[in-house]
Amino acid sequence: MPSKQHKLENLIKRLVLISGKGQRQETPDLHHKNRTDRAIEEVVIEFSLANPHMGQSKVSRLLKSERNIDIHASGVRNIWLRENMNTTELRLAKLAEARQH
Repeated sequence: MPSKQHKLENLIKRLVLISGKGQRQETPDLHHKNRTDRAIEEVVIEFSLANPHMGQSKVSRLLKSERNIDIHASGVRNIWLRENMNTTELRLAKLAEARQH
């Protein structure tokens, strides 16, 4: 049975998390060691903008067959989420923005 001290410590931890003081800060420049390589991310972005109507599994499959890049569909999805291009409409908007520049 947990002691009163242990219960109190757990309560304090939960209160800190609820208040927001214990939240993790976003570090956009951090490239985690398990994250997809930047060069592959650039190819996925470029390919996705060239084919904005394709879904994540088709992009993954075609990158493997056409460019010999082995990336899972969920990896494509994660890249899309980070780049705010996870829907067809967002990819089309990003493509239009890129063409304007």
